Amino acid sequence: MRRPPLRRVGLMLLAVVVTTLGMTTPAHAADTGTISGKITYKNQPVEAAFVYASTETGAGGYAVTDANGDYQILNLQPDVYRVQVSAAGHPTQYAPATIGYYDAAMHAVSAGANTVVDDALVPIGTISGRLVNNIGGGMANAMIATHDPETEEHSGGSASTDAQGYYSMVVPEGTHVVSFTIGNSRQYVPGARDFADAQAVAVAADQTVTVNETARPNGSAAGTVLDAAGQRVGYGLEIIFAGTEDNPEYVYTSAYTDENGDYRLDGLPPGPYRAMFRLDSGSIMLYPHTLVESAAQTVTIAENAVTDVDDQLLGTGTVKGRFTIGDEGAAGVEAIARPVGGYGAAWTNADEDGYYQIDEVFTGSYTVSFRDLEGTFEQWATGKLTEETANVFPVAAGGTTTVNDSLLPTGTVKIKAKDSTTGAAVKGFTAGVYNGYGQAEGDTLTLTGIPVGTHPISLSAAGYASVDGQVSATVGAGGQTVTVMVSLTRVRALTGTIVDRVTGAAVRDVCVIAVRATRFSLPDGCGDSTDENGNYRITYLPESGPVKIFVAPYEEAVHGAQWVGATGGTGDQRQAVTVTPAAQGWTTGPAIRMDRRAPLKGTVTSETGQPITWGSVGMYTPHPGLGGGFGDVQLDEDGKYATSFFGPYSWPLVFSAIDHAMQWSGGKPDRFSATPVKLTAGTPTTYDYNMKVGRRISGTITMPEGAEDLTDHYLVAGDVTTNDYVAVTSVRAGGRYTLRVLGPVQMTVGLEGPWPTYQAVKFTGKLTVGRRDQLVNFCVTSPTTMVICGSKAAIDVPLQPTPPARPVPGTMPTQPVLPGGGGPQPR
Repeated sequence: MRRPPLRRVGLMLLAVVVTTLGMTTPAHAADTGTISGKITYKNQPVEAAFVYASTETGAGGYAVTDANGDYQILNLQPDVYRVQVSAAGHPTQYAPATIGYYDAAMHAVSAGANTVVDDALVPIGTISGRLVNNIGGGMANAMIATHDPETEEHSGGSASTDAQGYYSMVVPEGTHVVSFTIGNSRQYVPGARDFADAQAVAVAADQTVTVNETARPNGSAAGTVLDAAGQRVGYGLEIIFAGTEDNPEYVYTSAYTDENGDYRLDGLPPGPYRAMFRLDSGSIMLYPHTLVESAAQTVTIAENAVTDVDDQLLGTGTVKGRFTIGDEGAAGVEAIARPVGGYGAAWTNADEDGYYQIDEVFTGSYTVSFRDLEGTFEQWATGKLTEETANVFPVAAGGTTTVNDSLLPTGTVKIKAKDSTTGAAVKGFTAGVYNGYGQAEGDTLTLTGIPVGTHPISLSAAGYASVDGQVSATVGAGGQTVTVMVSLTRVRALTGTIVDRVTGAAVRDVCVIAVRATRFSLPDGCGDSTDENGNYRITYLPESGPVKIFVAPYEEAVHGAQWVGATGGTGDQRQAVTVTPAAQGWTTGPAIRMDRRAPLKGTVTSETGQPITWGSVGMYTPHPGLGGGFGDVQLDEDGKYATSFFGPYSWPLVFSAIDHAMQWSGGKPDRFSATPVKLTAGTPTTYDYNMKVGRRISGTITMPEGAEDLTDHYLVAGDVTTNDYVAVTSVRAGGRYTLRVLGPVQMTVGLEGPWPTYQAVKFTGKLTVGRRDQLVNFCVTSPTTMVICGSKAAIDVPLQPTPPARPVPGTMPTQPVLPGGGGPQPR
């Protein structure tokens, strides 16, 4: 069984050509290889660009391009390399033409051979502007960065403000969120503490976009720290300020005292903090003058103010001793002193004879634990396996507390499992005892190094109820081996086999998913997959009712996806066979025959004539909390897509893109009315599609007074007929939302909270979308319901004007200004 998170499969039109060519090398380089190539921008060579080749371990080399844009990196050990390009006036990128580190291609280098990696610098624009405070003064030394609006990852732009608050940075063309970091506080344009409330900035190639921003007010903390004797501590004590759960912005930052014991932290977002004082040993004292959390107080930082936080340190003592394994000292073992009811820990490593000494431990009560660097054991003094049962040791000012311990004797646990219904052995289960964990190769799992005592067993196997402590293993002294048989109870499941339609051979590593007969909704992952004999056992089932079975390749690269039909695969859920699992135990499902993959490719365009900046093609609309779905493939920068996911059947395809409605092949609003695309095994089918913008549904969602805000909430619309998701949008500041929908369609509408609850508030009626844009306001009236409200509710408004055409070549692009700070612009 596998449950990997789903990922959108990004297809990229490679701007890099990678070939391996034989070459003559000097004798001393016969065991190494070379990477060479050309770097260009707008089809012109780029001189003096730094090109780095590195493996996952960091090994590699670099070169600088010449006047022709050529480079050559010599003496590379055979391996796979990521190629990075840094050129003046351009963001750092990776071949092939991508900003993302993890989106880079890996290039194989062989001994005595040359690998060619050409790359073209990505098109760039500029973001510039000014950061000011609340009275219009420029703010110096703030850090500016750009982020991907979807992933929050760095998207290539970075700069810092000058003495007057001005900045300028080159960025890849595309859409970016801009952040400003001032001291320990980060905000996003326009003036948002939370990334979800940021507004993205669109930058075209060779365009300059002005983004001004006003810094949100922050506060500061400052103080003096005295030692236990009442003297200033001097240089180097670490003071930590950590935002509490009640702080609207998470902050964890620190400063160090100067030679006079003074410190200061600026740029702290207003709110409550926990103040801590950490010694070099790792021992932490909480403000004010306490070791335990229950006696600590929070510090409230106010806007535009300096909060004084002075304190005096507790006294310190020493914890020392020896840890042995048998009669021998345990060299290098970690000794850790944790305060009872406090934060952090003081620790050190034992010497070669197992002796350790931890100096500078704040006075108080501690538990002491020992663990090896490989993680094979962790034990609490004296001779205990949990912190809850550990002895407590006092540490006094100026005193020494001695804590010795020896590793408990260990034994071996062998675990077997059987089916409680048939008594047959269960193979391939996973199980854990104490700190031992593994998967059975056959019907037995052997775990060594288990300490003496009684330990609960955790065990899981596909098709059976999990065991979590209901069965235990007792290990006695003397290194004995104990065997435990675990009886497993079958859970509700569908079982069967999958074979190749032509050869009859078993097909392994394909996902087998049962979905409600009335709705196509997949889990966040593969769910269940076939074993080496092609057997499947579907345990992720709806609580009741009939299901239909969907089969999709996961680690298998030969066969295509299908709905399981009566005589073979189909691309239409309505033609799939219906299976009703029994209320308990295993039900025999259909024998599934898979066909070879049917390649599909095409180009997606927009009726506006503008390029589609981001989009995807798939076979269903997943829940917004689950990311991409099976068969979902991203469009490349030219709107092209290609996939070999599908089987050779007729499939309805769904198209999604920014600023466009979700829509189905043939320009239809739903899956059932879509024009199916017929695919053929082994022969590529081309399906080009021109997307419609759709109707704009917008408005405001009003919450009851005192209710939580709508940060991280989604407005989700579903098709009444197909139960597919029609549109999904995040709710912006002030409860504002915008949906794009292809009409005519009748929709259900719901407001869903963030993961992991997805708590839903449903609109009690149905919303009909025709051929006009609509303004629809909602009011939440209870924890589970909302209604249309407001004087402008459900009023048709004129369609939005057609977006302007592309600028005529050679004309000056406009410079949009985002809302934010004022102040004069640099000349």
